[in-house]
Amino acid sequence: MTSATNSVVVTKGRTTIVASEKPKPPSNA
Repeated sequence: MTSATNSVVVTKGRTTIVASEKPKPPSNA
């Protein structure tokens, strides 16, 4: 369970960083 949670957190963090890098997220647009 801990491993799965860690994986999810890492993926979420990566997604957030990518969205922050972009000027405007396509999802929001």
